[in-house]
Amino acid sequence: MDKTKQFISEMKKIRLTQNEKMSAQTNIISHMEKNPIGNTTSFWTRIGQIFMPTQHKKAFIAIYIIILVFGGSTGTAFAAETSLPGDLLYPIKTNVNEEIRSRLTFSKQRQAEWEATRIQKRLGEIKELEQKGTISKDQIEKIKAKIEQQTEKAKEKIEALKTSGDSENAEKIIEKLETSLKDHEKVLEKLNDENTSTQEIKETVRDLKVITFPKQAAENKLENANKKIEKIQNFIEKNHDKMPEESFKQAQGKLIEAEQKIQEGNAAATSEDFKSAFESFKEAHKMANEIKPEIKDEIKSEKDAQEIEKPQLKEQKPEDKKEIKPSPNNTSRNKFSEDDSEHK
Repeated sequence: MDKTKQFISEMKKIRLTQNEKMSAQTNIISHMEKNPIGNTTSFWTRIGQIFMPTQHKKAFIAIYIIILVFGGSTGTAFAAETSLPGDLLYPIKTNVNEEIRSRLTFSKQRQAEWEATRIQKRLGEIKELEQKGTISKDQIEKIKAKIEQQTEKAKEKIEALKTSGDSENAEKIIEKLETSLKDHEKVLEKLNDENTSTQEIKETVRDLKVITFPKQAAENKLENANKKIEKIQNFIEKNHDKMPEESFKQAQGKLIEAEQKIQEGNAAATSEDFKSAFESFKEAHKMANEIKPEIKDEIKSEKDAQEIEKPQLKEQKPEDKKEIKPSPNNTSRNKFSEDDSEHK
């Protein structure tokens, strides 16, 4: 009950600035002019159909009633825009504000751009939480779930844009996503479970490229795979004398397997199965990339083994070092000289 009172109290304090009121009014009038009423369906019924998830319908109805009665729906909607995962208004931001905008965006290009923007918003939320030092595993999981959900929508919208003949703008949207990923990569790498989080998001963006531009994606991946194989081949030859012969043969064998994957990809590309070609080139790149760390480990192990085999000279302690003085009664050379002189 205390939390409910606190929520209501916070909602009462939310007010729009004059600029926000004017902006909201302008947007509403513009939308009304572009989309005249075509039927008599209840406004709230239509809104409910737009964004109210069936599984959470009762909970959302309760929240909306509280907001409408005590806070004013428009002010709360604006306030929700600055919320982060874990905040009270975050579901309003992602499940209400953003979903309404999705439904009120009609051109294929704008739809694709908006869904890409939503992914960028989630990346920005990770950055903001990390900078505040308040990020938790639960928050990361929520954002990742949202990214996965919104990626599916982005794929659908970008594919629709490409199908309509606008491949140029589809490519620009994907490039925008790739740039955003690079901008946020350092932040992502600081997170717990960083490898999984970063890799999953990278794969998400790559998937978009493969689905919408399979030929270009396959060509790019082929180029990267060939460069990686050439680089690893040079590394193997350079370090041949430092490696055990058996390890050298194994590395060469794995490199041959990677080259065979390249051939499989080329065959798929010839048949215009560019998605399969991309996967083959991707596998070739991965196989080649795994060779270098293994070689480094082998070189280190060989070096350590050689160090162990070296004879270790025991260092004498100062007290163990004794000065050897010649004795008159025990000097072979002097004794022999004396005996020799007697015989002369």
